[in-house]
Amino acid sequence: MFLKYLLFTALISNASSGVAMIKIANAAPSPSPLHNEVMVTLFGQPCLLAGPLDKDVLKAIHTISPEQTFIDPSTPSADSIHKVIEKIRNTKNTPSWLENYRVRRLKRLEALFAFTNGLSSAKAAKKSEPLLNAVKPLLSERLFKKFLALASEVGTKKSDPNFEIKLMDSFSEMIEPDPEEDFHRSIRRMNVRYSCEFADEGDSHDESSDEPGAP
Repeated sequence: MFLKYLLFTALISNASSGVAMIKIANAAPSPSPLHNEVMVTLFGQPCLLAGPLDKDVLKAIHTISPEQTFIDPSTPSADSIHKVIEKIRNTKNTPSWLENYRVRRLKRLEALFAFTNGLSSAKAAKKSEPLLNAVKPLLSERLFKKFLALASEVGTKKSDPNFEIKLMDSFSEMIEPDPEEDFHRSIRRMNVRYSCEFADEGDSHDESSDEPGAP
C-alpha cells in the first residue's frame, strides 16, 4: 500500500512538472524593443521624435518639452503662462522619467504666473504692494528683501517696460531654476531623441544633444 502511494505521488509530481515545462516551452518570447516615430515641430523645423515608446507617449513628451512650454520673457502675460500651465497639467501619458521635470516646470511657471498677475495689479493700483504680496510666499526672507529693493519703482511714473522685463529676469533667477537639463537628461535615458531636417541644408541632423540646455 505504501509503495502504491509513493508511485501515485511520483506520477502526480511528474505530471505537474510536465505541465509546468509545457507552459514554459509554449510561453511567447519577449517582444523585440518597440521603436516608434512621430512628426513634430522643433523651433519651427520639422523633426522626428523617436524612441522605444508608444506614439502617444512620444507626443506627450514633446507636448511638455521646454520648447513647447517656453515663455517669452520679453512679452510675458498671465494669460499665456496660465495656458502653458494647463497644457502641462492636462497632458496624459507622460512617462515617470519626466515626473521630476514636470513638477519643477510647473513650480517655476506658477511662480511666474503669480509675478505677472501681481505686476498687473501693482500697475493698476500704482503701487508695489500687490506685486510684493504675490511673490512674498514664493521667496526666502533673504531673496524677498533683495526683490523688495528692486521692485520699489513698480507702479510709479518711473516704471517702464524695460524695467519690468529686467525685474522679471531678476525674479526668474530667484525661483525654481529652469529644469530644461532634466528634460534632456531624462529623454536620453529613455533612448528618445529628436532628429531634425533643416530646410536650408536639406540634411538630417540629430538634435538629441544640440538643443539649448542639453548637457
